[in-house]
Amino acid sequence: MTSGPAPLVSGAWLEAAFHRLNVTHFGGRLPKAKVEWSGRMVRSAGICYPTRRLIRLSRVYFEAYPDDLEPILLHEMIHLEHSGHGPAFRAEARRVGAPRHARALPEREERWRWLGICHHCGAHWSYRTRRALVCRPCYDQRGLTIRLHFRSATTRPPIPEAPTTPQRPRRRAAPERLRRRRHASGEAKVSSAP
Repeated sequence: MTSGPAPLVSGAWLEAAFHRLNVTHFGGRLPKAKVEWSGRMVRSAGICYPTRRLIRLSRVYFEAYPDDLEPILLHEMIHLEHSGHGPAFRAEARRVGAPRHARALPEREERWRWLGICHHCGAHWSYRTRRALVCRPCYDQRGLTIRLHFRSATTRPPIPEAPTTPQRPRRRAAPERLRRRRHASGEAKVSSAP
């Protein structure tokens, strides 16, 4: 017997759960907010709009992890009082037992289009868009600014072997416009020969 995605609860159940959690964990001090499902959210489990008093929960996420519904709802309810994930948010999350982060979706990696690979250390990360990024481990550990090389992530390429000898990063030449400006202002290199 094949089991499909778990059936989601109704909007009325979400509203009742919000009220119950508000009374249980917050003493009823949170303002009344509308809680609804979103079929478009695929990158996060939920989002809170405090000024609109609206909490949206991802259908995709909760079809994969139905047991996370109340903890994630608690997380979003904290955002009604605290924007961001700063110290005040973290203290309140610890107090009520809400998670700081949701689990990653199992199919999320397949949605990423690009794979950024560091040819120096072999580290790789998935991205939605190509960007001019440097390898964080190389920068943190060795102070090197190694740019990531991007490949299509439709099929995951083998992870490159780390080089046996450390490679020095190449310095990029100054753009032509900057070289002309330096030359015109007399900032050209001056040799220190006597």
